[in-house]
Amino acid sequence: MKIKFVVLFLFFATISNAQSNKSGTIQLGINGGVFIAGVNTDMNLKSSDLTENNGDPGFGASFAFRAQYGISKRFSAGLYLRKQADAFVADNSSAGAYFSEYELTIESLIYGVELKYYPVCNERFAFYLAPYVGISDSKTNFMNANKNNGGVGNQYIGDDDGTASGINFGLTAGINWYWTDYIGMSADLGINASSLDGEFSDPSYKDLYEYETSTFGIVAQIGIITKFGGKK
Repeated sequence: MKIKFVVLFLFFATISNAQSNKSGTIQLGINGGVFIAGVNTDMNLKSSDLTENNGDPGFGASFAFRAQYGISKRFSAGLYLRKQADAFVADNSSAGAYFSEYELTIESLIYGVELKYYPVCNERFAFYLAPYVGISDSKTNFMNANKNNGGVGNQYIGDDDGTASGINFGLTAGINWYWTDYIGMSADLGINASSLDGEFSDPSYKDLYEYETSTFGIVAQIGIITKFGGKK
């Protein structure tokens, strides 16, 4: 199987001297993806130190729009807009954890910049590496949060919405495979991370708590792309 993949890769890398990306080429694409990650949440009582909860691996899904402009055969740069939703479960019974357990969902609108480097770039096929960084505006929801209460018994906090914002960044390796001169598909696999600062919407919790949530995981995406323009 590995030999077949290498042969296919070399075939696409050598079939043409023309380029699917060059100076002035505009690429537009839409793609969907899945996200597998872990989460850490630091809860602050605003009058105490941060206490950390380590989450079990969670899952998410995303839908994105990407636009790229060719700088040269080897490089393009552009913007992306991504809608992403993730769900996590955390269980931490250590004495230092403010919440012994909780469920967390994060719905984010992420917008940022992306740079692509093309080690292989031919008429119908390109292989690229793509670092990206963006800003995340998120809605959070904590559910079934059991609050440690000094061994006397747990206090229960129910369904609590919040808002969070911060940075989202990552690196993917991917391909563009054009079926015609203008239409094709893209596929990416890489890592994605975020760091968000948040607060609850309910005034009774907002005045007491603030939190920091970070995620790190693997993202896979597939989509449709089109290209046009470019210097002759």
